[in-house]
Amino acid sequence: MTTTPDLINALVSAATPVKPLRHPMLRVVAWLIFAALILAVIAIGHGMRSDLTIRLQQPTFIIATAGSLLTSILAAIASS
Repeated sequence: MTTTPDLINALVSAATPVKPLRHPMLRVVAWLIFAALILAVIAIGHGMRSDLTIRLQQPTFIIATAGSLLTSILAAIASS
């Protein structure tokens, strides 16, 4: 059985440098752009809502949509 110091020395001797991750906010922006592109493709494929102009005049729809958008952005920031 290998002792802990021997295992650590073996792992250190075989270690290779790692490439650091990009800045978290750059990764968040990249994921949000990717998500927006996916949503755009889905919207193009399925078409826009026929009642979108009417719905955009309703404050509850705007607040709910803005809340969903803000939640997704904050979730992306929190996960990075």
